Amino acid sequence: MTNMKKRKILFLSLLCLTTTMSHAQHEPGTFTLYPKLGVEWSKFNNDEIAIATGAEANWVDASYRTGFVGGAELQYQISQFGGASVGLFFDQMGSKNEEEYNDGKVVVKQRLNYLTMPLLATFNLGYTNFQLKGGVNLSYLLNAKEKYEDSTIPAGMTDSNPEADYYVHYEGTNTGVFHRFNMGFALGASYEWRNIILDARYNFGLSNVYKRDNKPSTRSFWLTLGYGFTL
Repeated sequence: MTNMKKRKILFLSLLCLTTTMSHAQHEPGTFTLYPKLGVEWSKFNNDEIAIATGAEANWVDASYRTGFVGGAELQYQISQFGGASVGLFFDQMGSKNEEEYNDGKVVVKQRLNYLTMPLLATFNLGYTNFQLKGGVNLSYLLNAKEKYEDSTIPAGMTDSNPEADYYVHYEGTNTGVFHRFNMGFALGASYEWRNIILDARYNFGLSNVYKRDNKPSTRSFWLTLGYGFTL
């Protein structure tokens, strides 16, 4: 057998193997359950707050903070081209406003713990293990917690107590200032290999999270790792 024929046989074998791996877990008419765990980066869009630094107060934009996301999705493969999925996740949405002053900083952090149900359409990207997805998120707020830290004027710091470096440190629950329900769009992509799935997703909130007049909505990125069980 010539080297050229060997190469052709090897190429065809790899192509068949890749095609089999791409579709063995997504046969039309089948359900696949994906437990997933990962990390979330989120913030409130267009949310400026006034932070006092000395005698002045500056308006500070929100920035991203990190949280946890975990849950499961059930996907139904309608055809070889795609399907639909429904999920239920616990995700830690939040936001952070930070201002530096006087060799220290003032930090205002907000954490919102949600139960989120993604309802997505899924699209296979050709004969590969890549998949695109898009749809809506329906979220219910479990609770909300806030934290305020001011280290611009250290107070109480001594040689025997070097940890007392916060002029103000406050933590509390403020669930009542937020709406219980939140809705938004979700767009993402995933790659699956031998039942292991890596999923990246961008969530675009449409609802006003606060009950007050200003209307910030949520923005978040999910990066999760999961495993598929064909049912």
